[in-house]
Amino acid sequence: MQTKGNRELIEFLTRKYWYSRKKAINQAFEIFNYCRSAREYEGIHDHLTNSPLKFKDMDEILQLAELIFNLACNTRVQEFNGYKPRELQDKYGELPKRLKRAIKREFPEYYEMLGY
Repeated sequence: MQTKGNRELIEFLTRKYWYSRKKAINQAFEIFNYCRSAREYEGIHDHLTNSPLKFKDMDEILQLAELIFNLACNTRVQEFNGYKPRELQDKYGELPKRLKRAIKREFPEYYEMLGY
């Protein structure tokens, strides 16, 4: 679980929401688990909706979306034969459609910023 994307997400959650690093690690681990399976991408939205996270403004949502997007793109996914979505993008020129659909649904403003 200790990847650059996870560390950045943990630091963000610790800095913005919890004084307890343990709570931030648990939240990041749950998000990471959603990123490990393409079928679970769209569950991130429900998880965040039911989590204790409260956003102050759109900037915080976009910062979190970027961190989750980077984590999802750099996590090996079983349905992609163990490839990371970023590796598939490098190989075929675009991200897997399932990931793009999930980002569009979960974080439409961030999706538009990416220009998909």
